[in-house]
Amino acid sequence: MEKDRKIKAGQWEHAAHGLYPDDGDTILLHIASFGQAEIWDWGLDAAGRPFERYQWCEDDFYEDSSYRKIISKEELMEIIIKEILQLEENENSEAATTMRSILERLEAGYQDKNMSTSSTVSPS
Repeated sequence: MEKDRKIKAGQWEHAAHGLYPDDGDTILLHIASFGQAEIWDWGLDAAGRPFERYQWCEDDFYEDSSYRKIISKEELMEIIIKEILQLEENENSEAATTMRSILERLEAGYQDKNMSTSSTVSPS
């Protein structure tokens, strides 16, 4: 998936790794909604631990519902698998291949914050 490519599905916008780096984190999956302004991010923190972050952006009414938490590697992989299935259902094989590459690297235990989405690039 090219760095500037995003996938729209209804009110949701999906983006794979590399589009939204943030303070030492590696965002592996970013999903934003514009129907209600909210953002979901999943990735690896600077120490290589999987995390989930939710941010309510629309107004102050639900701002306290925003959070960030450490999750298990298995939880992160399950989220990525669900994203792959959704991409395949929507016939977006290029994006599904990108997410499958990320999943394979997680399965192998690769936790570098500079994880590449290209299956032809090896970690340095």
